[in-house]
Amino acid sequence: MKWLDKIRFITISLLFAIGIMLTITACSNDKILAEQNLIKKVNGLKEYAPVVLQDDNILYTSLSPDGNMIFGRFNVGTETQKEIGTVKQFYMSQGIPVCVDNTAYMPVALNNMEHQLLKIDLSKDTLEAIPFAGGSEAIDYISATATDVYILARDKNSDTTNRSLIYKYSAQSKELLEFVLKESDQDSIVGLSCYNNKLFTVAEKSDGVDTDVCIEIYDCESGTLTDTIQLSDTLKQAILQNGLVQFNAFNHFLYFRDFSDRGYIAAINSDGAEEIFDSLGLRAVSGSNENDSALFFVRESNIYYFMNGDGSKLSQVQLVLSSSGSIRSMIADEKNIFVSILDESNDSSYSTESSYLFNRDYLQTQVSKTIYQKK
Repeated sequence: MKWLDKIRFITISLLFAIGIMLTITACSNDKILAEQNLIKKVNGLKEYAPVVLQDDNILYTSLSPDGNMIFGRFNVGTETQKEIGTVKQFYMSQGIPVCVDNTAYMPVALNNMEHQLLKIDLSKDTLEAIPFAGGSEAIDYISATATDVYILARDKNSDTTNRSLIYKYSAQSKELLEFVLKESDQDSIVGLSCYNNKLFTVAEKSDGVDTDVCIEIYDCESGTLTDTIQLSDTLKQAILQNGLVQFNAFNHFLYFRDFSDRGYIAAINSDGAEEIFDSLGLRAVSGSNENDSALFFVRESNIYYFMNGDGSKLSQVQLVLSSSGSIRSMIADEKNIFVSILDESNDSSYSTESSYLFNRDYLQTQVSKTIYQKK
């Protein structure tokens, strides 16, 4: 009996040890769950591009083989998805929607250069296309306040002067009206962003020899120019040499991304705006300015950043990912952050390994480094 007891003890010990090893392996693979307060791992969006997070719903896009853009809604809680609508003959878009209440808005250009403001109601699963007179440039820029949507369309007049037109769409009245029109052979608007009921625009100004870049601020109700912010030489040079693909205004700081995919975060002070941090692949998180702090991430890395509400501190957080994983995209709402992980081990396709929903407040307690501290 003693030998049987010993064998039984050894067998139980081995099973227990194996169990510990399996547990350790599982914990290693799910460090995100243990260390980063993972809410849920999502497997249903590998072939789609998530663009808006709103509570349990994710608005996603995809391109069909014949070039149409498909919009759909994925519910994280039930893991179900539903196709909302299709934009035929899709050509180009900045691909960054804005939200007013339960509705997402995104401008697109079609193959025939017709411009449309897409209105996607996530509470009704409907898609409406509102045509507007766009410009010769395929990309229209968009931003929003709590009640209104603003769109920048750029063109050249027949006399070759620059034409920068900002539309205002009222979600309440459902009217699309011309809001700010600038026609000049020397001035143009190349970007816009709303913050605190103010419309921040990136303006290029030429005297015929040299071109300057500054921020012009308009009142969102009257359209009156109220203030100007000067930019540092580094920011001016980046915009003039590489163009501007994304611009966001926040409380006391700004974000720029040029067409070389370099992002810049700039602090606003009494002398103007000066860069405090820049990186290749630095992206502003869609939906992040609805919260007190703004979020950023570096594409194809495991790093993201958050700026506190008053713009005085920029902090870095490192996500614990698999050895073959890196951040492909990131969207957020007031409570959560949705991260799509790129599978870097797959050389044949640019595919999503998996996606995760994180608690936003908890992640922001996991600071690994302070990048900027206002003195």
